[in-house]
Amino acid sequence: MKSIIKATNLCFAERNVYTSEVLAVVLQQLMELSPLPVLLMRTVIQALAMYPRLGGFVTNILQRLIMKQTSWYPHLGGFVTNIL
Repeated sequence: MKSIIKATNLCFAERNVYTSEVLAVVLQQLMELSPLPVLLMRTVIQALAMYPRLGGFVTNILQRLIMKQTSWYPHLGGFVTNIL
């Protein structure tokens, strides 16, 4: 896990390569994986800290994560939909 975090930090340090647009595409691709990567939320938070303009995009990701979670617990689906 520590090696993955170090590698991710090295990638984030290359701001000229990992622009906000590139990170948005990467996060989108990570969201499509099943199961979701363990470090997904860490990566989302790191991307948002680096590029605050991604706020709307991150909000969308969080909403999608909530909906994925409620698909595992169908009795919560209506409740979550009502608060979103």
